[in-house]
Amino acid sequence: MKNTILDNMRCGFVTLFWACFRCYIYSALFLILSELSGNAISAPNVTPTFRCPESKEDDTWDEFIWCIPRNYHKEKPPFVGNGRSRFGTHNKLKLIFNFDVREISEVDDKSQTLSIPMYFSVAWKEPRLWINETDPAWNESITGPTNQVNENPLLMDEFWTPDLEIYGLEDFGAKRVLKSMSGLRVGKNKVIEYNSMVNVKISCRMLFDNYPFDKHKCYLQVGSYYYTEETVTCDSTFTDPLGNEPSRQRNLQYFIKFQDLPPEEKKMELLSGNYSACGFQITVCLGRMGMLITLFLVLVNIFNTVRSSAPVPASSRLNAIDSYLVVCICMVFLALFEYAFLLFIIKSRDQKLARKKRKSVVSNLSRSTAVYVPPSEELEEFYKKSPNSFFDIRLPFSSNHYENKRENNERTVTVTNDNSGGNKADTTNAQENHSEDEEHPPPPRKIKYILKEDYYRVGPVSLIMIDYIAMVTLPVTFSIYNAFYWTADFVE
Repeated sequence: MKNTILDNMRCGFVTLFWACFRCYIYSALFLILSELSGNAISAPNVTPTFRCPESKEDDTWDEFIWCIPRNYHKEKPPFVGNGRSRFGTHNKLKLIFNFDVREISEVDDKSQTLSIPMYFSVAWKEPRLWINETDPAWNESITGPTNQVNENPLLMDEFWTPDLEIYGLEDFGAKRVLKSMSGLRVGKNKVIEYNSMVNVKISCRMLFDNYPFDKHKCYLQVGSYYYTEETVTCDSTFTDPLGNEPSRQRNLQYFIKFQDLPPEEKKMELLSGNYSACGFQITVCLGRMGMLITLFLVLVNIFNTVRSSAPVPASSRLNAIDSYLVVCICMVFLALFEYAFLLFIIKSRDQKLARKKRKSVVSNLSRSTAVYVPPSEELEEFYKKSPNSFFDIRLPFSSNHYENKRENNERTVTVTNDNSGGNKADTTNAQENHSEDEEHPPPPRKIKYILKEDYYRVGPVSLIMIDYIAMVTLPVTFSIYNAFYWTADFVE
């Protein structure tokens, strides 16, 4: 019994000892790791050669071109130190930007954004750096331009960087080929310059009232996010994408496609369509009306197509191309309305006169009736009584023709006295003429009438004159509108 108790006590002490030993080991490892991590926090990812020695009198100082002081805090800006200004109240941090724009790659009307590939560069002075001015690297161009040295862009994590803001920024992405296309330079004057090939996507408010001749102004504004102008000032330079080569300019224009014709030819087609439609005379009803209706429907279809293909954020008002098409539609509609109005007047008058003609054909005939054609017997009688009427009725074989035939037959009859004392009529010629008429009967009667100009008069008003005025006024007005429209757009 006692042995069992002793064994249990021995096992308990051994277990407790190993537990305490493990705790000691773990504590020691924790302290070691904490010390290592503390050193890592104070100088993360920095090569020991970029950390300055204790003083410039140290023997290792000549090995540095530049270095970061040991008491450097990247969380604090260069002009702040121990809660007060390091360089006095009149000194400010100056940020220098350089935008080298090569082109405008995309303009999105729907999202109203602008994509600009550029070389983006920002520089500022870091007076806390230690510079070895006697190092020969500043006078050579091996590691960079004179008085500058190129460094690994990853060292940007060790410096204080300005809190930049690009107003209206949608996306900011750096280009990569194996690694980020960027560079870092440290100058002898303690200026740090960072540049990178980026694609900046910014928002730009666009108004499409003058579409497709609309022009927009988009601003690329870069500044400090937190600090005001009293602390941080900005200066920038812009490299013109044209330079001395105007051919590099990209034409970002919008073209409206009307099927297979370019806009200028389509415009001339609409203009010539108006002229050709007005060129038909008032009597050519099918040709003129068909041309006008076809042109009207084509214009309405083009208007709907252009309206649907316009930018989505377009204004609710009519833009430039919409207003142009509306004017074209109105011009064609006026020509169509004018011709339909003239036809309506003529048709109404003809129907009114036709009702009068049904009551009386011979008496009280109007001077402008040409629709109702009475039977041939009545027309012959009317022609005899009113030869100066507005009907010029020509009957190739009228009653006069047969009266002349009878007169000729009567003239050929001769009377002779025979021995019996009787009179005998020689009817040879009459019989021959009668047989000729039977062998060659006259052709069927054809009634032909010619409308006089008074047919197109309603009282003192001439419908033909009204049509001529419309045929001249509408094309001239449309030509004047085109001259002002296109001139104003090109002047702007």
